[in-house]
Amino acid sequence: MERRIECIVRGNMNEVKADYAKKIEAEAERIGITGMIEDRGSVYRVIAEGDEELLKRFITFLYEGVSGVHVVDVETLWYDTKMEFLNFKIKEALDEEDNEAESSY
Repeated sequence: MERRIECIVRGNMNEVKADYAKKIEAEAERIGITGMIEDRGSVYRVIAEGDEELLKRFITFLYEGVSGVHVVDVETLWYDTKMEFLNFKIKEALDEEDNEAESSY
């Protein structure tokens, strides 16, 4: 069943932030899910869509998949898929409009 997750990833990753995003992107592409990861300063925001079982594995990877990173929490919300993405990408800087719309995190 196709699903969507929206996650907030918290942890100690200051020294490897860029590396973390790249490894998350690579894993998403490897297992065939779409979405994006966004650095929001003290946390990462991840949106992913794909098969529910693949998304469960992906959440585990968010916790454990990148050496040198200590993830303390992955807050995850599940939704029906919106089929919003064609691939998985690293979203660069937030623009002001996105920041206001996404301020619930």
